[in-house]
Amino acid sequence: VATAERMFVEALAIHREVGNCRLEGIAQENLGTLLSETGRGRQAEALLLQALALLRALGDRREEAGALTKLANIYHLTGRLDLAERTHEQALAINREVGDRRGEGVTRGNLAALYNDTGRLAQAERAYEEALAIHRDSGSLRSEGEALGNLAGLCQETGRMEEAERLYGQALVIHRLVRNRLAEGVVLGDLAKGYGVTGRPGEAESFFEQALAIHREVGNRRH
Repeated sequence: VATAERMFVEALAIHREVGNCRLEGIAQENLGTLLSETGRGRQAEALLLQALALLRALGDRREEAGALTKLANIYHLTGRLDLAERTHEQALAINREVGDRRGEGVTRGNLAALYNDTGRLAQAERAYEEALAIHRDSGSLRSEGEALGNLAGLCQETGRMEEAERLYGQALVIHRLVRNRLAEGVVLGDLAKGYGVTGRPGEAESFFEQALAIHREVGNRRH
């Protein structure tokens, strides 16, 4: 992480020095993402707002949508849910305008998570299904796997255990195919919880152990 941060800072300085405003904005966006992922949300937000202003001035709509999406995720994480929803909707409108199907799928998935967190479960399910359809249509296998896992989680949350297990199984196949080890570990843990709820303690224990081994392997302490 430290190496990546140093490289982003160096790239940002170079782009500013040579006057490449577009790459400067993208570098700010990348650095803001890294800061957000390492728990420095306030710094990340400031950088992303700078990137957003620069990309808007340049008329780079695709990168503008990316910056909006990252800002919306920070707003969501920090409890500013109305602002997060409005910002995601702005990103979604741009995704559609520029024909960025993958970006549209990601944004719909983010909105689904926000709907879920604010108790709008029917809207969340529709948005997850729309995101899944877009990822399948655009051939983004990694994103398809993540969308399947999100939809499975909603099914599990609403008591549809058989449907959740089926969707988790599909997600697991994709995560293993694309070598998304973190997502594989998350799904194994979610499946383990489902097995526990449905009275299969042996399977639950086995899947928890597999999930734990993967999270240790990839250094994920959150799960």
